[in-house]
Amino acid sequence: DHGYSYSGTVIGVGPIATTGLISLDGPGNLAATYVVSLNGVILRGSFTGIYTVNPDGNGLFRLDLPRSGNSVNGRLVILNNGNETFFTCIDPGIAMTGFTKKVSPDQ
Repeated sequence: DHGYSYSGTVIGVGPIATTGLISLDGPGNLAATYVVSLNGVILRGSFTGIYTVNPDGNGLFRLDLPRSGNSVNGRLVILNNGNETFFTCIDPGIAMTGFTKKVSPDQ
């Protein structure tokens, strides 16, 4: 499991910022919970998705957002032996970037 945080702007809607926990299973599936501020409105929920990683540590992801019925696509890079990732959205109209950090087993 990783903690994550991202922020940016959804063009035409406003600023977005969130934190939460995300589970990355290794074979390419992910699931997460969130509390997000979207233009000052607080939303809570969960999402699932998929990811792929190339041997060089770069990869792609898709988040399936049931609340909005949309998917968000992005690029990622794995750092620090899989303990961290940096990611950014690659969809038009969304300027967003973030990171994850592995949760310590004793937390």
